[in-house]
Amino acid sequence: MQAYPMYDLAPSLEIGEAVHNCGGARVGVHKSQIAAHVKLSETSSTFDARMGTARSFGIITGRGEYTLTENAQKYFSPSSEEDRKQALLTFLVSPPVFAKFVDKYDGTKIPVGEFLANVFISQFQVGKSWAPRVATIFTKTAEMAGVLDSQGFLRYQAVVKGFASRVSLHGPGRTGVPPISPPSGTEGQVAQHISADSIATSHGTNVWVYSLSGKTVRLETPQDCPIQLWEKLNQYVQVVKPDEEPQE
Repeated sequence: MQAYPMYDLAPSLEIGEAVHNCGGARVGVHKSQIAAHVKLSETSSTFDARMGTARSFGIITGRGEYTLTENAQKYFSPSSEEDRKQALLTFLVSPPVFAKFVDKYDGTKIPVGEFLANVFISQFQVGKSWAPRVATIFTKTAEMAGVLDSQGFLRYQAVVKGFASRVSLHGPGRTGVPPISPPSGTEGQVAQHISADSIATSHGTNVWVYSLSGKTVRLETPQDCPIQLWEKLNQYVQVVKPDEEPQE
């Protein structure tokens, strides 16, 4: 699998649609059929790159003959609009470089333009000539997935938890959306869950319950939390932040 996509998600969805229309949810579809559907030569480098990108986004799988992934089947044959939204979340973190980026920067305001490209170069080993394009592809895909808010903050886990809350409200089940691990240095330090009581009272809100060593913090915010409230919350966190334990 490619470490990062070479094209936007939209052209990759066209590849997926071609596989879907040719019965790729059940049987393998030859690449010549896919090429004919998207009006490209089967032997062209452009077609090969688009196929590679569709694999990178986790839309198709196979070699010579291709089928839709389980996640792509949810996108092209959804049982609800939620299925498509969850599929988009998974597409975003399917390319390895994008998964690592979300892992590290989720919950933060991400850089823009050349600054974002420089992050991909310096921290994720994307080639200098490709970095601006990769940065643009990531931003567009994050916007399509609904995880980049109007202030430029990446909200992947918040959106995933929103799906989890809605699933719990309508009965047991899994969202099918892959979680992203905590930022480096926090793994194993925080046990995280959403309690049944907090979900039951969280209509129109995002609720997180964090537990560690028998102690619990519960945070509830409106889904459209204004920046003024976020700033107040940040000030409060700084006030109650405990002193760091002295190192041995």
